[in-house]
Amino acid sequence: MLVALFAIYVGVQSLYPEPIQWKENYSRYSKQPFGGYITYELLPALFPDEEIQETQSSMFDLFYGEEITDFDALVVINDAFEPDDYEIEAMNEFVNEGNYLFIAARKFSQDLEESLEFRAKTFRWNFAIDSGAAQLVNPALSATEFEWGDGPELRDYISEFDSSYSTVLGYNPDNRVNFLKIPYGDGAYFICTTPLMFTNYHLTDSSNYQFSQWALSYLPSDARVAWDEYYK
Repeated sequence: MLVALFAIYVGVQSLYPEPIQWKENYSRYSKQPFGGYITYELLPALFPDEEIQETQSSMFDLFYGEEITDFDALVVINDAFEPDDYEIEAMNEFVNEGNYLFIAARKFSQDLEESLEFRAKTFRWNFAIDSGAAQLVNPALSATEFEWGDGPELRDYISEFDSSYSTVLGYNPDNRVNFLKIPYGDGAYFICTTPLMFTNYHLTDSSNYQFSQWALSYLPSDARVAWDEYYK
């Protein structure tokens, strides 16, 4: 995996025609620090059974429109994810049927938080010399700690959730929940409040690139995965 990561990193640097931009965009096509190029390129190694798909439609059009969907796991990574009631209804129906929605964002719509019974606390982030350590928690195994090193302070967290059925999967450097599994019908939502951990900036750091890979590994390895580009 490290060899593949290094090769992708070299490719990113060699194909870097424009000045560095620090704007968050999370797109699979962006090789800028806060783009999602590397995460997307590494997905086939995590889900080797099927070709990774791309969607450029809203949740409503994706699940209620004429577009034929042949995936059972959808990955959404962005600074904010704020679907309306109609989109949430479509998402819930998709997950209820035994599918998965992996959402990494710092801000969520109030309607989504109410539907899934959680609340997220968001902070304005700054660069730090040492942004602390985070943990991924596998209920069947011991916790794994990741030193995030220099970079954005990633202290957003999930402040409220129903612990009677939700499963904590990760903590931020302040030991607050930042990654949660929320069962819904026959499927599940995965909610993560650190989308920056899935960007090129963090994935080129060998000390913490595994955070994003391990987080995405909670999706079934034989899943037919689609990557969202619409909400970028």
